[in-house]
Order: sequence, then C-alpha cells, then structure tokens
Amino acid sequence: MSPRMRRYILALAAALALPATAWAWGANGHRLITNKAVDTLPIELRPFFEANRGLLIQHSTDPLELLNKNASERRYHIIQFERYGRFPFDALPRSYKAALAKFGRPKLEANGVLPWQIGVYSERLTEAFKAGNWTDVRLNAALLAHYVAEAHDPFNTTDDFDGKLSNQHGVNL
Repeated sequence: MSPRMRRYILALAAALALPATAWAWGANGHRLITNKAVDTLPIELRPFFEANRGLLIQHSTDPLELLNKNASERRYHIIQFERYGRFPFDALPRSYKAALAKFGRPKLEANGVLPWQIGVYSERLTEAFKAGNWTDVRLNAALLAHYVAEAHDPFNTTDDFDGKLSNQHGVNL
C-alpha cells in the first residue's frame, strides 16, 4: 500500500471515529468544549462548576447569539495574526493599552481583539470571585469559556479563514 493511500485511510478512519459534534465548531462545538472543560478544572473548583455545568453550557453560546444579531461583534471572536507580521508576531504588543497606542482602535478592531476579550472576561471572573457574586461567576465563566474556545479555532486566528487567499479550499491527502 502506498504512503498516500495509507494517509488517506488513516484520515478517513479518524474522521469516522469522531463524534458528530466534533464536526461542528458553532454552538454545538462550544457546548461540547465547555462541558469537557469543567472536567479539567482543579479539584478545589470542580464541585462548584460541576453543579452549574448546565448553566455554563447554556450560556457559552451567548456571544454567538450576539454575533448573529450584530456583525460588528465579530471583532471579539477573531484575531488576524498575519496583519501583525510573521510568527511569533513580535510587532503585536501583548497589552491592549500598548497595542491601542501603537495601532489605534480602528486597526485593532478591524483585525480582531480576541486575546484581549479573553482578558476582559478573565478579569471579570476574578472580580466576581473576589466579591462572592456567584451569579456573575457562573456567567463570566461561561463567556470566558466561549472566547477561549474561539481562540483555539484556527479559522479565528487568520485572515485566510476560508482558504480563498491561499487557494487552499480542500485538504490534500
């Protein structure tokens, strides 16, 4: 059997072994990721989040509903790294304030602010924990889960999200 045929068979077997929800990164993907994320939490936090798993899963898709209503919300779901040079993107400051000073709000928002959106919800979650505001803890944890999942979707980190710029519409096996 040729190496190419072997790769094809392995890819096909792997694809068939995936659960149906693995094909979807949209709402179903976010619910699956949030559900599994609860199982990875430190033992001290896990009971609280296990008890609230349903609410976390339900609200992890709230940003998608906002995006469907308002296209300008897209900036919170993406970061087009290519717009900041080559990997490791040294031209892009890690701090939002420094990036804002360097590039200005219009450029940042046009290229996406996903990493800083994660920072916003991480800070909100921390503050809710400190205040003992458990309603806000649950909601901010769900929203943070959403944006962290978005950052792990490679299509949200490139301006070639659909393959049109590189003329790579399919997979070559």
